Amino acid sequence: MGQWAGMCAPLLHLALLLPLLLIQPPSCHCQDAQGTPQEGPLFGFTQAVYHATVYENSAARTYTNSKVKMGIHLALRSWEIRYRITSGDDEGFFKAEEYVLGDFCFLRIRTKGGNAAILNREIQDNYVLTVKASVKGEALMETWTKVSLQVLDMNDLRPLFSPTTYSVTIAESTPLRTSIAQVTATDADIGSNGEFYYFFKEKMELFAVHPTSGVVSLSGKLNVDEKNRYDLEIQAVDRGMKLYGNNGVSSTAKLFVHVERLNEHAPIVTVVTHVPSWLDKDPVYAVVTVEDQDEGVNGEIDLVAIEGGYRTVVPENTALGTDVIQVEATDRDAGPNGEVVYSVLTSTTQFSINSTNGIVYVAGQLDREFAPSFNLRIEARDNAEKGQQNARALEDLPVGTVVAWLETQDPDLGLGGQVRYSLANDYNGRFEVDKTSGAIRLMKELDYETQQFYNITVRAKDKGRPVSLLSVTSVELEVVDVNENLYAPYFSHFALTGTVKENARIGTTVVQVTAHDDDIGRDGEVQYSIRDGSGLGRFAIDEETGVE
Repeated sequence: MGQWAGMCAPLLHLALLLPLLLIQPPSCHCQDAQGTPQEGPLFGFTQAVYHATVYENSAARTYTNSKVKMGIHLALRSWEIRYRITSGDDEGFFKAEEYVLGDFCFLRIRTKGGNAAILNREIQDNYVLTVKASVKGEALMETWTKVSLQVLDMNDLRPLFSPTTYSVTIAESTPLRTSIAQVTATDADIGSNGEFYYFFKEKMELFAVHPTSGVVSLSGKLNVDEKNRYDLEIQAVDRGMKLYGNNGVSSTAKLFVHVERLNEHAPIVTVVTHVPSWLDKDPVYAVVTVEDQDEGVNGEIDLVAIEGGYRTVVPENTALGTDVIQVEATDRDAGPNGEVVYSVLTSTTQFSINSTNGIVYVAGQLDREFAPSFNLRIEARDNAEKGQQNARALEDLPVGTVVAWLETQDPDLGLGGQVRYSLANDYNGRFEVDKTSGAIRLMKELDYETQQFYNITVRAKDKGRPVSLLSVTSVELEVVDVNENLYAPYFSHFALTGTVKENARIGTTVVQVTAHDDDIGRDGEVQYSIRDGSGLGRFAIDEETGVE
């Protein structure tokens, strides 16, 4: 039985040394101290330059990874090769080691122990090490190679705000969803390690911050009489910290929002009554005057309307089923979308309404002594199919992030144009909607592995009197998976030896290898495969158990 001397250990794919088959040593060169070629067995590295990687902040005795095997073929098994770093490591971070397996002496480079200094990618991200190889007892047998060592980024830095204080002044009448400010933070880490989210330190009803851009928007109606200044604290959370349950934040930025009073005076309504003559063709019953002491557009009168309901008188001995009054609502849509459905919102057994034509009728026994009057609230809604909005949200968004904005328009004026939102299903408090702006906020963390889609049903209802209109829509929220695979897998042992009889049956177990991954959940699951080696095609490995 021969031996196999192949080795491959890349960052994202695992390989292991299994001495099973024999390969021939390649041709190399041998030289003396002056570089003059010498007679005798060939002695030299397999490559003039190797490439390897190591993570910053690595602990002592952490070995570097290389996609190819580094070292020297042993033309003579009696050679005792020693490796030493001769240049490129002024700080003394690294040490070269030998590991003999079969007819190959592997070059292994690791971090030193007992060194107070640590690797820092932000200071130096690459080292070019010159490694000398020599044979014990053979002064003239020396050779050199270079190892280009790349320092990989770890999520060791937190985002920082610059500046840390912001101040804006906005009008009390600022429309909802208006962008009022933007905060900025940076993270010196690279790739996904440099990604972070913005969020409010405390729950805010009137404002929303975009998790990646830092843009702050108005999500509620301002009232300067209630509050004319808001002190907002915005934090940046590192995505890597959030993925592993660490809620530590880098720094806090303060945003001071000053609200200006622009529309200070309420309109003054004056009514002068008038008794018309029966001869008047266009009788006038009253003269209404409206004045506003504000200046400019704030003093302009937008609407004068007389609001009232339906009124009728019903005898207490009216028979059941008798029509009392008919209400009417219109919808500008055509076809089925313009059909109106009526319902009585007031809890009563004495009256009901025909859902199609709006006729209110007596449904129960009336008793003036028990209830001399009734105030009925009637709702009218159309038959339009439920609209749907689509939104996407990363699974690691911070709680409080706005994940969707509702798009609703009501052409009515006054109370009829004031829309209020509510959720028909909030998934056990995972979502909430701002009743004024329609901003849907995340109130509990998302988890892609648990649920990938949420169908959120939202009601939009105006404040019209006496008929209130209702519309229903749904928001299809897709949860986007986040790459949580931050750690590379690693083997428990650098090399294992397996033996098998030459007449062994196909399927015979030779050896079992074991690897570990420090990631959580499915990202921590390991799959095994044979990458290369002289035994490729003769041996197979179970991708889940590692049995070969």
